Amino acid sequence: MGGFFVDLHDLHRAADAMQRVGGELADTPALRYPILLRSVGHPELAEALSDFGNGSRQAVSALRARIEEAANRARLALDEYHAVDTAIDDSFAGTGRTDTGPSAPNLS
Repeated sequence: MGGFFVDLHDLHRAADAMQRVGGELADTPALRYPILLRSVGHPELAEALSDFGNGSRQAVSALRARIEEAANRARLALDEYHAVDTAIDDSFAGTGRTDTGPSAPNLS
């Protein structure tokens, strides 16, 4: 029989890891340590540092959003795979067959 196999535990761990990394990005130096522009002493350097800081914050925010989206998609896929496995198991219930394949793990 053709097809593929999805390890639901690995998919769950991947979603958790993405969620954790996205949260850790909030503690990046670009966000935690703002540049005190008044202490720079040179207007052009202050402007360049301000631009750099703003760009860094925007980049980190965009990266966090993409990671969050990937984590959410992984969780949606996990829910769908679990629903399909449950439906398959339910369809074989009462038929006397035991070859329903690997059952979906309890991830709650």
